[in-house]
Amino acid sequence: MTVTGRSRLSRRTAGVVLAAAALLALGGCTGIGVGEPPESGTATYAAWGLNEASSALTGSDRMIVLNGDRQRSEQEFFQVTGVWGPEGFTLEPTSATKVRALAGQLPDRTGDPDCNRLVLVNHGFFGGGAIAVVDPESFGPGEPVVARPLA
Repeated sequence: MTVTGRSRLSRRTAGVVLAAAALLALGGCTGIGVGEPPESGTATYAAWGLNEASSALTGSDRMIVLNGDRQRSEQEFFQVTGVWGPEGFTLEPTSATKVRALAGQLPDRTGDPDCNRLVLVNHGFFGGGAIAVVDPESFGPGEPVVARPLA
């Protein structure tokens, strides 16, 4: 393959990537890869709606499509803090209360009728990506809210 051939291939690939990013932006969605969760320790993540229909949750090329909060100009819902352990990411009480309060509201808040779970995202420079998912309807008052890792 000549240098010109590689150049065309790179331009073509770049064009496809830019087109996909533009479609996601126009639809009010953001795509992100999957990050590695730590084995232990405390952390803070951004909580977004999970676009189940457009996300690839399994396979080698996993891509998570995020739904923003329409009440916050399509941005994240809020930040959550918690502790990693053998069960997953256990949210601290204030974060758990915020997550429980979204039970049954995610479709209206995101505009996506199939959005029923939150995805926790690490926006860090190193190791960024979608880390865990949590269903606000799965936890009653007083129960610990535990997000399950994606990796």
